[in-house]
Order: sequence, then C-alpha cells, then structure tokens
Amino acid sequence: MSKIVIIGASTGGPSALEQLLCGLSEHIGVPVIVIQHMPGSFTTPFSRRLSNLCHILVTEAQEGEMILVNHVYVVPGDYHFFFEAPGPRVRLLHESRGLSPSIDMGMISAVDHYGPGVVGVILSGMGKDGLIGAKTIKQLGGKVIVESKESAAIFGMPREVAESGLADAILSIDKISAKILEFLK
Repeated sequence: MSKIVIIGASTGGPSALEQLLCGLSEHIGVPVIVIQHMPGSFTTPFSRRLSNLCHILVTEAQEGEMILVNHVYVVPGDYHFFFEAPGPRVRLLHESRGLSPSIDMGMISAVDHYGPGVVGVILSGMGKDGLIGAKTIKQLGGKVIVESKESAAIFGMPREVAESGLADAILSIDKISAKILEFLK
C-alpha cells in the first residue's frame, strides 16, 4: 500500500512546520504535502527556507509535477491542491477568494488516491479547515495526528478534530515527527 503524509496548518503554522519537518528523516520513504494558509507570495521563500533548515527536500508544488517519495511539497497560496492520476501528479486550481489552499480539499484528494495509507496532521490555526479532511481520512482507515493545546499557537483547528474524536494522537509539536514515523511503519 502506498502511503503519504499530509499536513494542514494556519496561524502559528510556519514555526510548527519548521520544527516538525526538521524532525523527519530525508529518507522518510513517502511524499509529504504541506497545506499552510499563507499568501502566494510567501510560499516560495517559505519552501526554500524549510529546505535550507531541514534534512528533507522541500519545494513549492508545481502544476503537473510527479509526486515523489522523500520530498515535501508546499502548496502555493491561492491554490487548491489535488492529486491527479496517473502518477500521482500535482494538480493546482487557482482560487483567490475564500480560504485557499483548503486543507479539507487536499486531504480528501489524498484519501481518494492513497486510501488508508494517509497520515493526516492538523497543526495550529483558527477555524475548522481540516475537520472534514480528518473525518474522511479516518473513515477510510488512515491515521490523524493533531497538535496539542500546549504547543499550538492557536488551538482552533486541532481542537475541532480532537473534540470530534478523530485524532489517533494529540501531541506537542516536538513529538509529532516521531509519531508520524511510527504510523508509517
């Protein structure tokens, strides 16, 4: 079974993502998708910064590119992310209104392609984005991790998932990388 990690974050997410991604091995053996609520002009430099800091390759996702293992793809701001077959390949849909990129849309697309091989992670942020995605991941047998109140800058998104009973683990940011690796075994 193919596996993938998909991470959703919003307010407070950049520093949490830095800590989480720097805790992953450059040989993680699966692709990692990052959906961070961030304006489009910031995702390219953010991706470069993460790639320079962490042991794993991090780039901004590009339309049509193959999704490869041992690679982190940051979804560009103002775009929704989908998996496209064959490949899988990156499919981006421009959306300048509302909440984009959508964590829910990306997670649902991941489940459509990877089924129970999805490990979803919800980090710091306001609102409910990621709740429907987490529910879809759980319904098909995947795993869901949420950042704990103790480390999340904003506990809104993680709380929504945790209080809905969808979290397999609720952890401080310094423990999430290890739990991801455990779930991938």
